[in-house]
Amino acid sequence: MTEQERDTIKQQIAYETEVFRATLLVAVAAVGGTVGLVLGEPSPWRAVLAGTGIIASLGTIAGVVRQDRVIRRLLERLEEEHP
Repeated sequence: MTEQERDTIKQQIAYETEVFRATLLVAVAAVGGTVGLVLGEPSPWRAVLAGTGIIASLGTIAGVVRQDRVIRRLLERLEEEHP
């Protein structure tokens, strides 16, 4: 592996880590908002918003898991080529 390829992988790791952090923050916000809606006074509108929040939370959590896997693969690739 050339030095340029190593630098490219390092830049990719840095980028993926920033996306991971942003996605994690969105997941926390979505979960927090959903909990706030669920704990409020019951109404049909709150139920719809809470349901939407739950779906959004699950989607963002899946995104966090995906980003984690991508970062780990990049790190493994970097370690394989240059122990």
